[in-house]
Amino acid sequence: MIHNFKNAVLRQDELHITVLEQNIVDVRRSIESIRATGVNRTEESALQDIAAVIETYAEHLTIARAMMARGENAHAIDAAVKVDDTPALRGFAVINAEITAAVGAGNRIVAAAMNRMLVMSGMAVGIVIVLFTLASVNLWWINRRLIRPMMAIVAAIQLLAEGNMADALPSRNQSDEIGAMADALGVFRDNAIEKARLHDLATTDTLTGIRNRLKFIQTLEAEILRHQRYGSPLSLVMMDIDHFKRINDTFGHAAGDATLKQVTAIVVQRIRVTDTFARWGGEEFILLLPGEDARAAGRVAETLRMAIADQDFSVAGRVTASFGVAEFRAGDDEAGLCQRADEALYQAKRQGRNQVQGTDGAPASSLDRSA
Repeated sequence: MIHNFKNAVLRQDELHITVLEQNIVDVRRSIESIRATGVNRTEESALQDIAAVIETYAEHLTIARAMMARGENAHAIDAAVKVDDTPALRGFAVINAEITAAVGAGNRIVAAAMNRMLVMSGMAVGIVIVLFTLASVNLWWINRRLIRPMMAIVAAIQLLAEGNMADALPSRNQSDEIGAMADALGVFRDNAIEKARLHDLATTDTLTGIRNRLKFIQTLEAEILRHQRYGSPLSLVMMDIDHFKRINDTFGHAAGDATLKQVTAIVVQRIRVTDTFARWGGEEFILLLPGEDARAAGRVAETLRMAIADQDFSVAGRVTASFGVAEFRAGDDEAGLCQRADEALYQAKRQGRNQVQGTDGAPASSLDRSA
């Protein structure tokens, strides 16, 4: 949101500011929806931190509008309305930790029930031997009430261990240990499904289906630690769809959304599984290339640029994109690397768009495009 906020202010883009205002409304509603489900003190504190940052954004948007109306310089506006979203990120982390703890509690319930079932299994063996000597009617009862339900529970545990959450669980209509274990399995599955859903919401861009900005930053932090340990190269590519506002204004926002999805598909088909591709904000995307230096990253960016330029977009027609490339240097951190890639991207924009620029302002050819 900081990046979208900064771009909207620097460009004095009324459309982007309106979108940000709607985003703020959506986040407020989401916070209230979470509170309605019932939260503990830790979760409420985290939600308050998130809400406080959102309200700061709202206040600063009002300030930005007023300064824009007075015709003040874009950079002066940017300096006046900077927002630190660190408390909100911490809040997201706390909520994710609370979910993990809840799932852990469900796991402990399952483990306790399974221990009880192990004891019951030993007892069942002896009981079955005795009942075989007494009557076949008793064997039928044991099979119906104990053996068959236990086998069904074991099969369900195997499915859950494999990540299969869709198949039906054993019936929970027994009031004994087997019924308790079936109940515990149901709690475990429900918690796992909810955790997966919340994880996807927190880490995935809902429009394109790729990683969102928060998940990308987490991945970038991990890759920087890996680079610092092993010394392998690490590069970043920032890309922006050229004249995207014109697409929205000319063909409508549905066409703009379709263009974002199509560009995403083009990129995903041409990168490695070890690369991380994410939506940075609006029409901007970011690509992390572990093991690649600036030259190799420049070749990847040029391949993507040509693929997008050669693609026939059904509604928007011809679409191009600009790229900025930066390689991790000694003394860099996440913010510094992203800043240099962003500066290279804006250099590509200033030089006429539909091109790749390195952090030194060199065109794609100097990044060894022909290699």
